[in-house]
Amino acid sequence: LSPSRPGWGISPTGSNVLAATGCGPTSLSICALHFTGNPEATPDRIAQWCLDKGYYVYGAGTAWALFTKGAASWGLEGKELGLWKQGMQNALDEGKWLVLIMDDGKFTVFGHFIVICGYDDEGFQVLDPFSKARTGVRWTYEQISGEISNLWAISAAPVPEPTPEPTPEPTPDPPQEETDDGVVVPPAQASGD
Repeated sequence: LSPSRPGWGISPTGSNVLAATGCGPTSLSICALHFTGNPEATPDRIAQWCLDKGYYVYGAGTAWALFTKGAASWGLEGKELGLWKQGMQNALDEGKWLVLIMDDGKFTVFGHFIVICGYDDEGFQVLDPFSKARTGVRWTYEQISGEISNLWAISAAPVPEPTPEPTPEPTPDPPQEETDDGVVVPPAQASGD
C-alpha cells in the first residue's frame, strides 16, 4: 500500500494530504488489512478516522496512541515494545508485525512510520509506505536501531470468550399437604373475593 496511490493521495491528513504525511494511517492500514482483512481499513479511511477521533496532532503528525488505543477500533491489538532486538524478533515469531516511528536517517528527515513484517538471517523485512525501494529490503538491527524513536507490536485483537448463559436454578416443587387419610395434595389455592 502506498499513501500516494491515485484516489488516496489527495485525501486530507491534518495540515497536508495523505501522499505527503500519511505514513501513520497507512502503516496501520497495512496491519489491519493483513490481520483482519477488513476492506474498509484503507489508508484514506483510517486517515479521516484519525482526524475525526483526535489521532492526528496538528503540526506534529500521527499521535502514537493510534497504535495502541486507536488500533483496537480496527480489530487490532497494539502494545508498545522496548527497543531490544530479541524482543522485536520474539514479537515477530509470535506472528505479530511491528510499527516503528523512525527519526532522521535512512528513512526520513523529520519522522516516519514503517512496518516490519518479518526477519531472517539477513535482517528485518521492512514495508515502507513511502518507498518501494526500501520495501522488502532486509535491514539489520544495527542499521536501524539508532533511528527508532518508538515501536509497537501489532496483531489481531483477541476474540473474547463467549459468556456462558447462566444455568437456571431448579424450580422447587410446591409444598404438599397430607390429608388425614394419608393422601398428599397440593396446597389449596387461595380463592379471590
